[in-house]
Amino acid sequence: MAENLVTCARCGLADPATNMCRLHGIPISDKQNSCPEGRAYIDHCDICGAEVFPKGMIIDISNGVHILCQKCNAAFNTCLTCGQRYICDFESNPIDLPKQIQQQFQTEQGYVVTTIRNPERIRETCEKGCTCFSPENGCLRESNYCDSYSVAWASKNPH
Repeated sequence: MAENLVTCARCGLADPATNMCRLHGIPISDKQNSCPEGRAYIDHCDICGAEVFPKGMIIDISNGVHILCQKCNAAFNTCLTCGQRYICDFESNPIDLPKQIQQQFQTEQGYVVTTIRNPERIRETCEKGCTCFSPENGCLRESNYCDSYSVAWASKNPH
């Protein structure tokens, strides 16, 4: 708790619009002493920037000290929090190859037509340098994990 923090009304968890504590859901008052969770500021998730209240705070210390919200902590080490998540040559490359094609399969009952990702487009985009592609496993975004994972910290300065 910060030294200059004395009352609920001066706490970072106080919502002046509703005159309520965002953590406990109780009315705030200038006369009421702050609770032990009182703080001068609100922490924010170092990945998505969402407000993180003390009870929902998860701190990652593997690469410095970072505060994560529960959603980003659950998605940690997946494509959702990867620094390369917005880079997909398959989707963004303007080459004149369709993203999907139809493929026909023969079954006992007849023929089935299904839509698949265009293998030729994969060869021309993904296989030529995408860090999210593996020759053995294809697009690693589909399995939501790869060896090239790098965290997309929103905050360049860890706490």
